[in-house]
Amino acid sequence: MRLQFDTLTNLLTKHQAIWKTPVFQMQPNLQSIQNSSLQHFLSQLSDDEIEHLQANDQALLDRLSPFFPDASTLSACIHFPPAQQASAFAPPKFWNTDIPGRKEQQILAFTEALGAVNHSLLEWCCGKQHLSRLLAEVHQQEALGLDIDSALIKQARSLADKRHLQGQVVSHCCDVFSDQAETLITSSQHLLALHACGGLHTRMLQLGAKQGVPRISFSPCCYHRFNDSDNYQALSQAGKASNLSINLEGLRLAVRETQTATNAETVKRKTLQSWRLGFDCLQREIRQSDSYLTLPSFSHTILPAGFEHFCRQAAELKQLELPHSLDFAHYLQQGERRFDHYQRLELLRMAFRRALECWLVLDKALFLEEEGYHCQISTFCAASVTPRNLLVNATRSYA
Repeated sequence: MRLQFDTLTNLLTKHQAIWKTPVFQMQPNLQSIQNSSLQHFLSQLSDDEIEHLQANDQALLDRLSPFFPDASTLSACIHFPPAQQASAFAPPKFWNTDIPGRKEQQILAFTEALGAVNHSLLEWCCGKQHLSRLLAEVHQQEALGLDIDSALIKQARSLADKRHLQGQVVSHCCDVFSDQAETLITSSQHLLALHACGGLHTRMLQLGAKQGVPRISFSPCCYHRFNDSDNYQALSQAGKASNLSINLEGLRLAVRETQTATNAETVKRKTLQSWRLGFDCLQREIRQSDSYLTLPSFSHTILPAGFEHFCRQAAELKQLELPHSLDFAHYLQQGERRFDHYQRLELLRMAFRRALECWLVLDKALFLEEEGYHCQISTFCAASVTPRNLLVNATRSYA
């Protein structure tokens, strides 16, 4: 793990000019790439090829390697072995009531990857507590779930009652950043988190290690959320010593994958991005400022209203007065042209997304190693089930 971590540190440091700043915030075009072979390669990609490469890290790195030599080294550093599946188990009948299909697949894969469970369970940011409820029933263990959302906790309790697990499966409405959360962790628990976001799973690791729990199993997600700083704060000594600074855009890039999006969702996303770029061209001219103006997220429900309505809504949010007479079709065309350049140039940034995620996960695993745990990192399911498919399984050496 340390060798993989150090190699990734060197590559990410060397190429931080590529991945730190989103292409979206600039106005570059393909001619800005000095490597003519790479420029030609990107310009010749079809929309279908771009979409395929956006959804497949390995394919992207393979295609880039003739023009970007470090792509091969990156490729060698972003793989972890599949989890060794324990003997297949038959989940209890009707355990998956009201669970969406892909979420059900994730929970089953995570459960199988854990193998034997020999301690009481504490599920961090449990939502409706589907994971620990299943594990408790399969392995005959007690389970406690913590979540800040009282509505989800109410549903978790109702689902446990329906499974006749009262007393065995318990849930609390609790802010995991509170002192109360720390008091609920005991030295005999197995801590779990399936897709707890950035600062949330970091808090779990710190408290779990402090309490000396025997086992921690987690799949991290959304590294940019719930952090105290816009720059990632490394946990491990190796991470702190690296001096690698991963900004908020780098943390967002680490979860930039679209494998689970539907075709309709992809079309809507691309349309909104083109509109945002068209508005960017418009606002730069009106403000006489060659700088990006950050906009909040817009729901896809705005699409039927059209580009002009989008621009007027965006301008109102940014307190920008638009002239009465504007050629919105011109700015829409500019936005679509910029989007074509954007999605090609953004492929270079995307080449680092899994590398960033692996670095972040390795930092957490190395931290746990420093705290006396033996860690294994694996993929617990296919990326088509969820791109956030890395599982860290940490066991205290004396447990």
